[in-house]
Amino acid sequence: MTTQSITSEAFKPRYIVDPKYFAEFGSIVNQTYLEKGRELVCSTSDVVLHGDTEPFGKDLPVHAYVMHRNNMEPKRALEIWDEDTLNAKVAERMESLKQEAKEIPVATFWEQYECLPPCRERTLDKYRFFHVMTRVSGDLVNWYALMGDEAFTLIDEASADMNHILDRFFALAEAKFN
Repeated sequence: MTTQSITSEAFKPRYIVDPKYFAEFGSIVNQTYLEKGRELVCSTSDVVLHGDTEPFGKDLPVHAYVMHRNNMEPKRALEIWDEDTLNAKVAERMESLKQEAKEIPVATFWEQYECLPPCRERTLDKYRFFHVMTRVSGDLVNWYALMGDEAFTLIDEASADMNHILDRFFALAEAKFN
């Protein structure tokens, strides 16, 4: 999209992203909006061109903002993503943060169990499972399992199907004991 007139019905916000920064932190640099038929970048007028001292007026058009940022930081090549691209990249990043089950000290299991109220706790026979309420990112949490004298952890969604989580823990325990 250019700075020419755009109708509000056809407008969809776009996202300005540094792909390297997004891969590491999952954050965007900025977002666009529509004002009087022009696609502008949020909160960019004073900060980008003049620091905070000199009022510039309107926020910058997308092409001017990206050109200015790329000139200021040539090693930081910004990209413009639409919402579908952003959603796909977020989903891909979340998948990359999931971790397979691994063994941990039993003391670590109990530290996590006692530090905050456990969520989705389940006890089956002599096995205990739960996840902590704090998020790794988005809906991802640390899950914990105590299976006899062995403890394990993995990272997956807080809303994951419990059978899926249990299967992953049982697979690791079975591999360890066989």
